[in-house]
Amino acid sequence: MARKSLSQRLASNATTKAPATTPTTSSTVLTKAFVSAPGPKSRDEADANAAENVKIYSLSSADRKLLAKGPKVHIVDYNGNFIIEMSYALFRAISTKKDLVAGTPGVQPGVIALPSGLDTAIVADMIQHFKDHTTSKQYAKDLKGYDMTYPDIQLCSAGDYLGMSIYTQHIFNWYWARLRSGHLPSYADIDAVTSVHTLQGDSIFRKVVQAVVAIDMEGGIPDPEDYQAYLETNGRFRVAVEEAKIRAQGHHGFMERKKRREEVATRQDSGAAEQYKVRAQVEKERNARENARWDEKKKAEAELAARVKAKMVQSGKKQWKHDEAAYMRRVYGKNVPV
Repeated sequence: MARKSLSQRLASNATTKAPATTPTTSSTVLTKAFVSAPGPKSRDEADANAAENVKIYSLSSADRKLLAKGPKVHIVDYNGNFIIEMSYALFRAISTKKDLVAGTPGVQPGVIALPSGLDTAIVADMIQHFKDHTTSKQYAKDLKGYDMTYPDIQLCSAGDYLGMSIYTQHIFNWYWARLRSGHLPSYADIDAVTSVHTLQGDSIFRKVVQAVVAIDMEGGIPDPEDYQAYLETNGRFRVAVEEAKIRAQGHHGFMERKKRREEVATRQDSGAAEQYKVRAQVEKERNARENARWDEKKKAEAELAARVKAKMVQSGKKQWKHDEAAYMRRVYGKNVPV
C-alpha cells in the first residue's frame, strides 16, 4: 500500500475527532496550508486564529519545503498579465485572505488578480522572498524593506491586499512612528507617498499631510518660500494640505470659542458662587440675631415666671406689676390688682 503524503494525512485527520490539545506551531501552519476538508468547527476556528499570528519562519527548513508542493496559484496584474506563480499551500500558509483565489487549484491554477495601484515588480519580489524560504533558504530571515519610501509603502500595500500584513507590518509601523514623532519628511518622500494609490499608501499620505500641516501652522517649516514652490509641483498634496488647513483652522476656531465659553461659564459660576456665599452669610447673621432675640425673650419669660410663682406663695396682700398681672391672665386666667 502506497504511503500517504503529508497533505493527504492532514486532510484525512481533519475529518476525525482530535483530542482538545494546543496545536504546535508547525502543525498549525501546515494544517492551515494543506487542509481544506471540513472538520470540527471549534478546532478549525482555533487553528485558523492561531495560524494568523504565526509566520512560516518558525517552521523548520524541511517543513517549509513542504509548502512548495501541490497545486499552483498564478498572480496576475489588473489586465490579467501573468506576474508570478506560487504554490496554493504556500499562499494558504502566509495569507489570511483565502477568498482572493479564483478558480479551483488542483484542477487548474488558481488566479489572484491585483488592483491597478499595486507595483507588480514589488509584489513579485515579496512572493519570491516566501518562495525562496520553501526551496533554497535553509535559515529563515524576516522580510526586509528597501529603505526607500516608494517601494516600502508599495511593499506594505502588497502585504495588506494579499492578507500578508503580519510580514510587512513592522515596515509600516516604522514610517508611522516617524511621522507621529514629528519628523518632517523630505520632498522626495512626499512625492513617493503621493504616488502610491493604495489603502496603505492613502493612510500614510493622510498622516504625512497632517504632520506637515501641524508643523506649518506652528511656523516650523525651515524654508517657507521653498515649501510654497514645492506645493506648486505636487497638486494632490497641495489640495490635501489646503483642505487640512481649513479643517485645522476651523477646529482651532472651535476650540478658541469653546475656551471662551468655558471662561465665561467659569466667571459666571464664580460670580454665582460669590453671590451664594454672600447670601448664605447674610442668612446666617439674620438667624443668629433671631436666635439671640428668642434666647433673650425666653430668659425674660423664665425670670417673670419665677417672680410670679414666688409672689403666689407669699401670704398677705400682694403688689403686682403690670407684666406680672399680664402673665397671671395669660397663664392662669386670673385678674389681679396692679
